[in-house]
Amino acid sequence: MLNKNVGHGTSKIRYSIIKSGDTKYVTLLGENDNLGSAKISVGGEIYNLSIPKDHFFISTVKVSDSHESLIEWVVLFDTANKEVLRINLPNDQVLE
Repeated sequence: MLNKNVGHGTSKIRYSIIKSGDTKYVTLLGENDNLGSAKISVGGEIYNLSIPKDHFFISTVKVSDSHESLIEWVVLFDTANKEVLRINLPNDQVLE
């Protein structure tokens, strides 16, 4: 298993791309402080991740292998689907 982009995130959240065989996954892990979901842009594609209600969580989603795997931005939402944090996405940019 190959792990890329380790160390990105905040003091409570980390995100990375891992490769297992020929399959790539975006992984979001950390300490849950009322988080419910996330949107992550990888290679221009947006992926939705559900965040478990456990105090500490790991959430993964398989990503397309048709592009270079680069995490451009992450947006976290609370359990009421209210945006709580943007990472590398300007505040004036509207989400799809």
